[in-house]
Amino acid sequence: FEGHVWELVNLVKITRRSSAKDVCVLFASSIAVIGQYPSQPVPEHPVPPESTAELRYPEAKWVCEELLLLLEGKIRGSSVRTGQMTGSEGAGAWNESEHFPVVVDASTS
Repeated sequence: FEGHVWELVNLVKITRRSSAKDVCVLFASSIAVIGQYPSQPVPEHPVPPESTAELRYPEAKWVCEELLLLLEGKIRGSSVRTGQMTGSEGAGAWNESEHFPVVVDASTS
C-alpha cells in the first residue's frame, strides 16, 4: 500500500524541483477504485472511499488520486482510471476478454 503512495510522492517532489515549464503528473489509477460504486455510469470526478474495493491495491490508488487533488495549485496532475495495462505477472499473458486484447483483435479483423 505505502509503496504506491511513496512512489507518487517522490514523483511529485521531482516535478516540483523541475526547471521545465508546464510539467504534468499523469497518474495511472485503476478501475478498482470504483469497484464498489453504487450506480452506473460512474461519474468522472472524485469518489468517496466506500467506492473502493477493500483491497490494498485499489485503496492505495484511491489515496494517490486524493493526494493529487490536495496538490491542485501546486502541481498540474491528473488521474486516469485504466483497466488492466499488462498481462499477468507470472505468465505475462493477457485475458482475451480484457480491453486491450479486444481492441487489438478488432483492429486486425
